[in-house]
Amino acid sequence: IELINDNNKNCANLFGLHFDIKQEIQSVIYRVENTKLRTLLIARYINFKTFEQIAVDMSYDWRHTMRLHNEALIAVGKIMS
Repeated sequence: IELINDNNKNCANLFGLHFDIKQEIQSVIYRVENTKLRTLLIARYINFKTFEQIAVDMSYDWRHTMRLHNEALIAVGKIMS
């Protein structure tokens, strides 16, 4: 029974950590000023869409989506530094 309780505590701790990390990711993404870049980041890192699906949703080709993703990561880097 003690082993089960320990496993339950570990699961709760991991869930709490996951929630905290997701909140931190969201707070950084929502600080990206460019709407297009922010939309891409939300689709990828919050909604877990593939780049192919993001390209379709945003009406871009895959290559342009990747360029925007690179631009978005640079924007995130500036926010975090």
